[in-house]
Amino acid sequence: MSTPATQAFHARLRLEHRAIDEALERLIRAYETGDQEVARVAFRDFDRHLTAHLSMEDELLLPAFAEFDPDEAADIAAEHRAIRARIDELVIGSDLHVTKLPAIRELAAALRSHAEREDRVLYRWIDQSSMKEAV
Repeated sequence: MSTPATQAFHARLRLEHRAIDEALERLIRAYETGDQEVARVAFRDFDRHLTAHLSMEDELLLPAFAEFDPDEAADIAAEHRAIRARIDELVIGSDLHVTKLPAIRELAAALRSHAEREDRVLYRWIDQSSMKEAV
């Protein structure tokens, strides 16, 4: 059963996903222009948004979710590690001017798929769980 607190928290998570997606779109546009410095700055901004969001999920949500569904929680945590590793590679590549637009588009597709999974599994659990007390 969803409460106003869980609805507000769920809305916050969706807003964060939207902000990350907007930063990702700015990153894609920056790479489309070919301006390496604009792309580098856009990447740092995107990385900052995403890192904060993933850290919050890892620290606040996944430990509690693991008590409900340890396998799914482990899979989401593994996706977070893979996303971080890929972003680290691309940020370094951005600094060295070797990261290209197709890699950014692949990252965007992976992130959007991951966000859909979280909406479908993790965020739905928030609405139906004892997580209400934590939010």
